Amino acid sequence: MKTRKEWAKAHLNWKYLDWTSILWRDEVWVEDRKHSRELVTRSTPQEQNVVCFGEKSKRVSGMFCGCSAGPFSGPCLFWEK
Repeated sequence: MKTRKEWAKAHLNWKYLDWTSILWRDEVWVEDRKHSRELVTRSTPQEQNVVCFGEKSKRVSGMFCGCSAGPFSGPCLFWEK
């Protein structure tokens, strides 16, 4: 594929109807709380007290995909891992 600049120059004179004939699609991989950390401090007597522990939740991750053509948007889909 040509560089983005060359591609943009080649399509500089396209009209609206030309652009509507293209289906634009994009996808992204998402992960919930990938970069978060939780710091918990407790005194020695509280060390093994279950009340001091937070509930561990399942991480959610998956692929998000969407598309559009002209004024129309396709469905946005999410596939959970």
